[in-house]
Amino acid sequence: MNTGSLRLKMRNNWDVLFWTTITVLIALATTGLIGWILLPLEVFAAAAPSMFLIALFLSSCMSLFACRQIMHLQLAHKTIKLLHATDALTGTTTRRRFFEAQAETQAAPAVVMMVDVDHFKSINDRFGHPVGDEVLVQIAGTLMENVRDRDWVVRMGWEEFLVFLPELDWRKAQELATDLCSDVARLRFEIDEHEIDVSISIGLAEHDAANTIDGAIQAADQAPLKAKADGRNRWRKALRNRLQDNTPELTGSSAVAGNIAG
Repeated sequence: MNTGSLRLKMRNNWDVLFWTTITVLIALATTGLIGWILLPLEVFAAAAPSMFLIALFLSSCMSLFACRQIMHLQLAHKTIKLLHATDALTGTTTRRRFFEAQAETQAAPAVVMMVDVDHFKSINDRFGHPVGDEVLVQIAGTLMENVRDRDWVVRMGWEEFLVFLPELDWRKAQELATDLCSDVARLRFEIDEHEIDVSISIGLAEHDAANTIDGAIQAADQAPLKAKADGRNRWRKALRNRLQDNTPELTGSSAVAGNIAG
């Protein structure tokens, strides 16, 4: 849990305690005032302890019930926020949440990485959507394991992911792209005695003051097409909407191409 979430949780707990105390004090004061007005002084003096105990009990029960309802509402609100921000299948950030966050923060230099799963339609058609879903889950997990806490892994489409890398230089971004291709290529899926090898094609683009986030995503989105044309299981870098072909790459084509026609 980050510091902001801890402060929010503590503030909510203090709010509940404060309003519970206020409710009990109001109930006690109201009970005392009504008894003092309606009852003779002698009767009020004799009955006051019992009246206050009853008022304390009833107000405490009401406060606990109200606190429980508030906690349920807070939990429902957190669940809704989580569903809004997190892709239900892969656990990555949703596209909508990512763009909301970008609109709320000041733009900083970053590397945009578009990751496309090779031959994904062929995997779905041959082995079914449950297998395709598991492939996406494993690839998403590989992406999230390799990035920093400050980075974003976003599900952009059915088999396409965005990896947003703030303030990361080109060399490290290229090394990361190479590592991701290698790690995904090592994943293995066995279905009915069939072994499925998977791979990804990656496009890289630069996001800075001269290139908007939309422009960088558009440029990076075109680069995997070049990577696929060159054999898949590799990355290509786009520079200001132009593909740069002389970048380092992984040698060899995707192993899945040998197992599945697509």
